[in-house]
Amino acid sequence: ATHYVAELDQTVQTLKRQVAQDKLSVPVAAMAVHDKLVDARRRVRLFKAQLLPRARQMLAAVEADYQVGRNSWAELDRAGQQWLETELGYRRAQADARIMDGRLARILGTFRRKDGN
Repeated sequence: ATHYVAELDQTVQTLKRQVAQDKLSVPVAAMAVHDKLVDARRRVRLFKAQLLPRARQMLAAVEADYQVGRNSWAELDRAGQQWLETELGYRRAQADARIMDGRLARILGTFRRKDGN
């Protein structure tokens, strides 16, 4: 019986250490995910404010030049590919932001609705 009590005591001590480590690791994990969330949101803003408009302008300019014969089909195709890659980068940044937001909510044990509340 004494051996059983000692074994239970050891198990309790182990569990206490694990809980203490978890309490320390949650803030560290939350900070790491928060940093990734901030970066993803920064990329979303960059794409939305600068990169997407620039890619659309380039595509429109190349298309206009193609229609009057100043650009080849290959140049128009390249501009379309660049626009598409920019659009995909924007969508990836949006997805990354949503993923990191979900991870942060899971780590912190919270859930935020779409309206931010």
